[in-house]
Amino acid sequence: MNDSLNIHEDDCFDELSDEVLEVLQQVRPAHVVPASSKKYMFFAGWQLFYELRRRGKSTVYAVIHTTPPPNLGEWSAIAELGLSSAALAKTHGPESAYPLLSRNRWLWEKAFIGNLPRTPTKALERLCGISRSAAQRISAPKTPDHEPSMLQKLLDIGPEGGQR
Repeated sequence: MNDSLNIHEDDCFDELSDEVLEVLQQVRPAHVVPASSKKYMFFAGWQLFYELRRRGKSTVYAVIHTTPPPNLGEWSAIAELGLSSAALAKTHGPESAYPLLSRNRWLWEKAFIGNLPRTPTKALERLCGISRSAAQRISAPKTPDHEPSMLQKLLDIGPEGGQR
């Protein structure tokens, strides 16, 4: 758990609204095993607890396992490594957030605390905690080099429409 605390800093949730944190916690509930009749040992999905507590939230969603998974320490470490993996970062990185932010501006009011971002690029910067230049690179449309069409080749016209 201490290793995970070092990875998941509290300040990464500062920009997110209470509603976003609550939905995240419901979608990825904590996993616990009973330690005694009234106490539980959390072993996964607890990363949002500190921020929820700081904001005065008292409800936490959890999956309660009647018996711990075999090799609980190993299981927790593997889960944490999976959350930190390059593959996960690549599939759920800022690049995948940008189209969602662009198409769903109406959600910004629910997603962010304080002043709303003015552009999808600024929203991406705030949501993902990335630099302005990184957000701009992601938001800038990439124009591929176009191969002249068959008609353009026949008429000897370049992709821009001018004679060669």
